[in-house]
Amino acid sequence: MRAAQLFQLLLVALLVQTAYAIAPFSSWQQHGAMKESTRYTPEAEADRVDDLPGSPNGLDFGMFSGYITVDEAAGRALFYVFAEAREAPAKAPLLLWLNGGPGCSSLGGGFMSELGPFYPSRNGRRLQENPYSWNGLANMLWLESPAYVGFSYSNTSSDAIVGDGRTAADARLFLLGFLKRFPQYAASDFYLSGESYAGHYVPNLAWEIVLGNRRAREAEQAASAAAAAGASSAAAAAAAAAGVSPGKGFINLKGFFVGNAWTDAAIDNEGALDFWYSHAMIGEESYAALKANCDFSSIGPLMRGSQALTLPGTHTSTGPQQQQQQQPPAHSASRPAAAAAGSATATSEGWVQGSGLGHSRVQGWGRWGSSAGSRYWAGQGLAGPSRKDDRAATCAKWLDIAMAEQGNINIYEIYADVCTKQGGSSSSSRRQQQQQQGSKYYGALLGHTNPLRTVGGPNAGDGGVDDGSQPRRPRYDPCVDGEVETYLNLPEVQAALHANQTRKLPWRWADCTSQISYSRDDLLSSMLPTYRNLLGEGLKMWVFSGDVDGIVPVLGSRRWVAVLGLPTVKPWRPWYSSSGQVGGWRIDYRNLTFATVRNAGHMVPYVQPERAYHLLSRFLFEDQPQPSGSWLHLKKQQQA
Repeated sequence: MRAAQLFQLLLVALLVQTAYAIAPFSSWQQHGAMKESTRYTPEAEADRVDDLPGSPNGLDFGMFSGYITVDEAAGRALFYVFAEAREAPAKAPLLLWLNGGPGCSSLGGGFMSELGPFYPSRNGRRLQENPYSWNGLANMLWLESPAYVGFSYSNTSSDAIVGDGRTAADARLFLLGFLKRFPQYAASDFYLSGESYAGHYVPNLAWEIVLGNRRAREAEQAASAAAAAGASSAAAAAAAAAGVSPGKGFINLKGFFVGNAWTDAAIDNEGALDFWYSHAMIGEESYAALKANCDFSSIGPLMRGSQALTLPGTHTSTGPQQQQQQQPPAHSASRPAAAAAGSATATSEGWVQGSGLGHSRVQGWGRWGSSAGSRYWAGQGLAGPSRKDDRAATCAKWLDIAMAEQGNINIYEIYADVCTKQGGSSSSSRRQQQQQQGSKYYGALLGHTNPLRTVGGPNAGDGGVDDGSQPRRPRYDPCVDGEVETYLNLPEVQAALHANQTRKLPWRWADCTSQISYSRDDLLSSMLPTYRNLLGEGLKMWVFSGDVDGIVPVLGSRRWVAVLGLPTVKPWRPWYSSSGQVGGWRIDYRNLTFATVRNAGHMVPYVQPERAYHLLSRFLFEDQPQPSGSWLHLKKQQQA
């Protein structure tokens, strides 16, 4: 009898175990990725995306999106999208991607236009599959940061005034919240990546994580010591003093991978000028005049002179991916006085047009948007220019001339077409800003407005000869940003992404926000000291550069990397993509690798997807066999 009962118990246990083993496969079939009922937290399940409107074949990977609050008191929450790796997500690394700006969306840029699973169709209402999606290599996380970018928001209006410090701190808090929501990835190797002003975001966040990890270790050590001494209250006090709870607050950061990175204003700007000249984009006279008159350390990324130069005020809403616009801080006494300053031109609602910006009575005035939505011109007064002002005005004049010499090109990819479709490359907010500022260059200079055609060959994924061995990406047009905006503003898309649902945002989704006022001091600060801090932390650091970017060119990047003075481990040499083409060139220093991507512009994964994919695989798995193609190519090989 006992033997029979024991047999029955063993049989029941076997059936339960078999059912449990089958359950993940059933869930995988349902959700497109390996999923166990107990694997995800309820918060993660609430963020699950079952499908995206217009996707061609549904989702064959796990996808989640939603909000994580980083400041309860301020009501500040950041929006994310997470796509699990297509193969063995539990073993794959975790990679965060950040677009720059500052103020541009990683959802519209990285996820929808560059390295995510899909691209929008020409009408912006359907999706096309991206065979070089980076979740073929890693668990991919995209974050809209800081608050007011994309779907991210704050209930505190003063949060719109922001800089590198709070942006990095909020991003770290977001990551801790993400790992709490997805604890199965807490032990995964974690990497940062991004482009453009992510040249600030990424190293700043890396350093913030390093410091946070130190505090977490100190709290853990204090707690262990206190527990050994039987003093639990002391452990709690030590944790509170460190700002973390014992065992919490640690992020398994292994390195970062950042491209066309705005790093040092003086070096990057002079590199841009030399690039323009060496590529026959400007004339001899303008090149010499700019060299002689511009203080490159006090200028944002080189652009139209009347918007690029030294306006007073501690904040600017722009950077490498947005037209520069100076704004005084909220407490500035100049704001209410501006309307009474006595200059009708200086207090007009629009920007001063054309040559008026060079007038001595207008120099130093910037636009401010009050909480009531009014516009004021605020500055330091109407005094005539000093000798330094004369030199700055000369620089501005020649920048305008240089821009006219360049013509209407895509400064982010100098050999690519620009969008000629009416309204195709910019949002309504951008067009409104362009009209206000009177800049015909605005559309070409505001970041991520001119996605690129692949060049060389019939739009082959590698940008070279199409031998049929690699899948093609959908044929590109340079107006994709308008299509992304159309798609992400569809109510059914926002519902699927859990975006803009419980708290309705007072703005349409846009690729780059006009809501924030970003620190000019931070924009112009050099990141080289931060790199020097990070070099001793045992991180894998790769800097890559598309070699036909005209705004943060390879020349400047090579120069600031050289300034670090690192010893060479492996000399300059070509690297080859999976198609056998030269993908670019690289040099390995101690603790840092610099690589170029041949025939790529500012948004490397967009214009050279295969090369970017292969370079990422080298970064993540340098000492392991490299993939012979995209995830889709490998999938078809396995099915054959």
